[in-house]
Amino acid sequence: MKNKKIAHSKYKNTGLLFELLVRQITSDALNEKNDSIAMYLVKKYFNKGKPLSKELRLYKILLETRFSSEGKAKELIEETLDARTRLSNVSLKKEKYNLIKEIAENYKVDEFFKNKLTNYKELASIYKIFESKTTDGELPPDEKVQCKHTLIDRIVSKSAPLLAKESDTVFEEYRKQSDDLKKLAYKMMIEKFNQKYQSLDTRQKDLLREYIYNSTDISAFRSFVNNQIDQVKIELSGNIPKLGDKGTSIKVKGILEYLDKLKQDKGIIKDDHLVQLLQYFELAKEVKRVVSKEKVNG
Repeated sequence: MKNKKIAHSKYKNTGLLFELLVRQITSDALNEKNDSIAMYLVKKYFNKGKPLSKELRLYKILLETRFSSEGKAKELIEETLDARTRLSNVSLKKEKYNLIKEIAENYKVDEFFKNKLTNYKELASIYKIFESKTTDGELPPDEKVQCKHTLIDRIVSKSAPLLAKESDTVFEEYRKQSDDLKKLAYKMMIEKFNQKYQSLDTRQKDLLREYIYNSTDISAFRSFVNNQIDQVKIELSGNIPKLGDKGTSIKVKGILEYLDKLKQDKGIIKDDHLVQLLQYFELAKEVKRVVSKEKVNG
């Protein structure tokens, strides 16, 4: 009996599942969802030591490592394939089944998987060569060569890895961290928020960083957020008297009351609190800009 030909499966591709979940986390946050199911799923299935986390790291090695020679690229692929054979297929299959089950219970599957990823070809190639190495499935020689050369072309390309394209010092500091989930989530949240607004300043990036890196330390994160709320309130209060338009001054003064409502003495900081605070940061920048403009014109 001939072995079944290996075909790419979006539902079993660990790298693709992870990136789609991170995109959903970003969407949930920016759409002011109270709780992000996607964040819960990522923490549940991709935390350090979990089977999917181990396979995801191998995906990341092939996606992000850069070498100057084709020989080194081929060696990297072979070493990564060898590492993949040491992972338990039984554990991975079980975890992927449970993850897809929970995704289907909480999202419309067709909608969830419709997002197009720029690195889809590479993700599919990794999946196929992993399957060809660790299962009884058959991958035709020409297709196997094509998959490997897709990865070789990426590894020896002169363009920087996905996570190295950020040039600002704030992101660069955290890019060096080892947790791929946090790095990618942080980068994608910045990209999505930049699409909605102009650009994030250092304070906004710091808030997103704290959210991704330290939100599991509830007490510390709550203290950080409350401190940021106090700072924004001080800035707005200081600039209200300087606004030339009384109507605008009254509106901004009224907003200060809502800032106090964002502060939390207990419990967790929810996604909608984060988005609101990011918006208040935007307001503080805009008020400051208006005051400076009026000062120059006056």
